[in-house]
Amino acid sequence: MNIYKLSQKEVTGYDTFDSMVVIAENEEKARKIHPEIHHNEKVIIKDNKWQIDDGSGWTFEAGHWVSYENRNKIKIELLGIANIKIERLITASFWAG
Repeated sequence: MNIYKLSQKEVTGYDTFDSMVVIAENEEKARKIHPEIHHNEKVIIKDNKWQIDDGSGWTFEAGHWVSYENRNKIKIELLGIANIKIERLITASFWAG
């Protein structure tokens, strides 16, 4: 698995993520990881949008980051290799307002 830094300038201002570091198999899979992950929630792709699933049967749209359709506009850099076999978010930078 690879360690990638993803950054974006499409969605800016307060209450947005500007970058994150993830572990993923390749760049395309890294671009499908959303930085907005909360305790016991997961981000899924539904109706070609990122949705947050909290396990209650309801989902709501994940925001604060580039839209799923524009994920190709995310800048991506390979940082290194990880000995972890699970794709995951390591850390994210959020501009709170």
